[in-house]
Amino acid sequence: KEPEKRISAVQALKSKWFSKIEGKETNQLSNEVFESLKTYEANSILKKEAMNVLINMLKDDEIEDLREEFRKMDKDYTGTISAQELEDSIRRTGKDITANEIKEIIEKVDYLGNGKINYSE
Repeated sequence: KEPEKRISAVQALKSKWFSKIEGKETNQLSNEVFESLKTYEANSILKKEAMNVLINMLKDDEIEDLREEFRKMDKDYTGTISAQELEDSIRRTGKDITANEIKEIIEKVDYLGNGKINYSE
């Protein structure tokens, strides 16, 4: 009844209610996603198209899991993951990673060449 008193969507997403699901922190990057980021290479059109075909074969719940992993890393809700966001997410898993390894991951995944990982990548 009083929209001006409501919190914004961004504020709601930052709420503690969204940071925990079933008592488990949701901002931790899964090991599977971490390993995939380390080995993924997006340097050819053929590979990108093959990935699109494979993505279309995923089940809805698998796609949603990948979206959720991306959201966990995208702390500023820009639709991109910066080197710092990636590093922070990986370190939260307890893994030690160098700046060089972060740079390598981003270079392998960043086919748009903007120095970040976009949702579409």
